Amino acid sequence: MAAIALWLALRGNLASPPSQVARAKTCGHVMHYWLQRCSGASMGNHIHRGAASPAMNLFCIGLSHHTANVATREQFAGNATAESIARQAGCAEALLLMTCNRVEVYGVSNKWISTDEIGRCLIGKNKSRFGQLRASIYRYEDTKCVQHLFRVASGLDSMVVGESEIFGQAKKAYESARTSGAVGPYLHRLFQRAFRVAKQVRHAHRHCARRGVGRFRRGRISSTDFLANRRL
Repeated sequence: MAAIALWLALRGNLASPPSQVARAKTCGHVMHYWLQRCSGASMGNHIHRGAASPAMNLFCIGLSHHTANVATREQFAGNATAESIARQAGCAEALLLMTCNRVEVYGVSNKWISTDEIGRCLIGKNKSRFGQLRASIYRYEDTKCVQHLFRVASGLDSMVVGESEIFGQAKKAYESARTSGAVGPYLHRLFQRAFRVAKQVRHAHRHCARRGVGRFRRGRISSTDFLANRRL
């Protein structure tokens, strides 16, 4: 199989954090650096396939408790599936993650797909209201998308930071999209890596909790020197 830059980024070795991480002065900085390293700073602007294949764009478009209230989120929930989004927007692959606190589409495409295209797929028959609600939608691309997914799957982006329910919800969304055929090799690899990272983060937190070292705080694990000083 041709080398894929995203896959190379996602294959980054989690087992041996670099010495800079070990010297980090705060646990929050350790986790931030670690998540960035997992996502692969060398990913670049596109996912590259073989020389004869077009570059693929990886993106996440959605809204969450950070950007929209419950009423706004409800406008975008339940109106689409991963399969329908892939078909309507022209994504090569798509996955819809929908919870009480977020509605997000993770997509891969060989062409530019605008935020508005995905937003209109999500809002369904309420398209006349899209202009009023558009400001609530965010977009992450390429490396930023990978970093965001890692934080989401790990519970670090949740309203209750560190909660584990989102992990099960992400797995359910992945299985649903995979069964429908909306997920292909790119999103499969990305989500499998995200699940692995999430498990390691939970393991680190349990270790710290058993030792009374710390707790989750301000959207990051506040006591993850464990991650910097131990082989995961």
